[in-house]
Amino acid sequence: MGMSSSTRWRGFSSLRSSPARSSPVPGSRSAKRRSSGSGRPRKSGRGAIESKGTCPPDRTDSGWTTIEVVIALAVTVLVGAVAVSAVSGELRALGAARDGFAAASAALRVDDALRESIGSIRIPYWDRSARPQIASGSLVCPFFGGRRDASLRVTASEGTLAIVTGDYQRVFAGVDRMSARMLAGTDGSIKGVSVTFWIDGIEYRTSQVFASAAIGERP
Repeated sequence: MGMSSSTRWRGFSSLRSSPARSSPVPGSRSAKRRSSGSGRPRKSGRGAIESKGTCPPDRTDSGWTTIEVVIALAVTVLVGAVAVSAVSGELRALGAARDGFAAASAALRVDDALRESIGSIRIPYWDRSARPQIASGSLVCPFFGGRRDASLRVTASEGTLAIVTGDYQRVFAGVDRMSARMLAGTDGSIKGVSVTFWIDGIEYRTSQVFASAAIGERP
């Protein structure tokens, strides 16, 4: 069955007026637009947007979660507490060492003064009656500097120790108390004295012989 010439012409015109769609050339602008538009979120429902790869509700792309912030704060507080404890311990140790050094320095000064003063006692060899006088918290030694009218007096009261002679007086603070005893030789004569004193609860002892002492004395 044949077609008329007018019918064939209308079909040919319709083919020319509606060209066939062609797929976009890779790399062209239309291909990029299609590829970029394919990943856009699609609306579903009223105003809702669906998107793949969304972040959790409590975190943004550049922020931390609440749990991470709490953990970081806890670690910071723990490290700070350890550091403060260590520094406090070091400060206490430093304070104790400083106090111990101060007490040792004071004890050394008292020891030097006692040795110098007691070492200046010169009792004549023949004077067997010259003896130190010892009482609670006091010591009196005759013949300071070899003079009969001079004596050495050491006393401790009200937290101070005083060394008094005919020429000078020296006072040391921080000494709690003191006691003394005589040092006897093999022949029974008194050769010196031993003084015990306390500074900050620590006991120190100074033993010093006289420059000269009586001989041949028996107690």
